[in-house]
Amino acid sequence: MHPEKIEKNLKEHSDDLALENILMHAAKKGKDRQEVHEKLREDPKNAKELGLSEEEIQSCKRVEIGRAKEQVHAFLKNQIFTKDQ
Repeated sequence: MHPEKIEKNLKEHSDDLALENILMHAAKKGKDRQEVHEKLREDPKNAKELGLSEEEIQSCKRVEIGRAKEQVHAFLKNQIFTKDQ
């Protein structure tokens, strides 16, 4: 595992992840998914026009990895390192 690469990738793609989260939040509020996608594609700053509060937009920008780290470690321990031993 390369923590530096992981951090770099998260920073590099966090805006894309945030836009997907904004799209999902807007769809949950009844907005047309295709229209929302088009607005965000035109300009990500259009998120404010979608009826989301500033708090909702900011929460979409947080990258959540949940238990991914623990799951990767468990997988490596159980599947990779014990196969040939």
